[in-house]
Amino acid sequence: MSLRDSLTNVGDILTAMAAAAPIETAVPMFMAKPWKQPRRAANLGLTALSFVSPDRKVRLQAGAGR
Repeated sequence: MSLRDSLTNVGDILTAMAAAAPIETAVPMFMAKPWKQPRRAANLGLTALSFVSPDRKVRLQAGAGR
């Protein structure tokens, strides 16, 4: 996967997330429980990690990263 392909994929994902965010803000799928607040930081961290290493993620899912 070339750098251009990786950046295109990241752009597509960010676009989808930006389109879904206002919908989720206006009509939440569920109310967040107070004890689940620490998950927000973990979820954002994992999202950032997937943007930093998209090629590695694809290889691990395909089983080639062993």
